[in-house]
Amino acid sequence: MTEAIFDTMGAVLTRWTMGSAAAPGATMWRDELGTEPAEAELRLLALSGQFLGVAVTAEPPATLLVLPDGRVKVAAALPHICADLRRQSLAEAWEAYRRAWRDEPVLAAIRGAIVDPARHAEANKWQLLPVACV
Repeated sequence: MTEAIFDTMGAVLTRWTMGSAAAPGATMWRDELGTEPAEAELRLLALSGQFLGVAVTAEPPATLLVLPDGRVKVAAALPHICADLRRQSLAEAWEAYRRAWRDEPVLAAIRGAIVDPARHAEANKWQLLPVACV
């Protein structure tokens, strides 16, 4: 089922990128989207936003973003610091990083940065996460 959703979302995003209506191509959700074209596009937008929000934050990237002073950021577009390699081993920093990606405030910030790119301006106003063992 997951593969079918990813395949459908790929087609939807491709159609939207090309400036086309995507609802006609989302056959697996035909019943949920309805028959009125504009309404179907809005419903698909809401559905895809929910799905992509979950898919994007399901697993953190498999790389650490280490600042010059040894602190580890959760993501480049976020101000959150989750570990400090000056005080922690690489394995401890990796675990702190993975924990941060399961922390609800971090997930909310990630979703917010996806929806509102203006939040990226805050990325260099670093904040120590409460879940970090720094």
